[in-house]
Amino acid sequence: MLGPGEYVPDIPEGITSVADLPKPRIERRSRNYPARRCPHCGLRVGRYTIDSRTLHDLGEPRSGRPLDLVVTYSKHHCPHCDCYFAVDLSDLAWPKCHYTRRVQ
Repeated sequence: MLGPGEYVPDIPEGITSVADLPKPRIERRSRNYPARRCPHCGLRVGRYTIDSRTLHDLGEPRSGRPLDLVVTYSKHHCPHCDCYFAVDLSDLAWPKCHYTRRVQ
């Protein structure tokens, strides 16, 4: 009888030390924009700085290696309404969360 799929053993099974876990694969993404619209007043404003955020993801189950997404994003300041805001990353992860939405 054919089953639903091939059995793949769990790579970290039996590992007791964190140092013995497989190293994560690092993937870089960019959300660095020169200008964005202010969420309060709607004016187009330029960026004043950039920042980066590391998000942990599941990765590929076959390779057994997790994935770390390093997202570079822009921060903006609107001088009209004195609003500071960053580019929206809610499609990748919730605010102040270290894991992607796929992990959650």
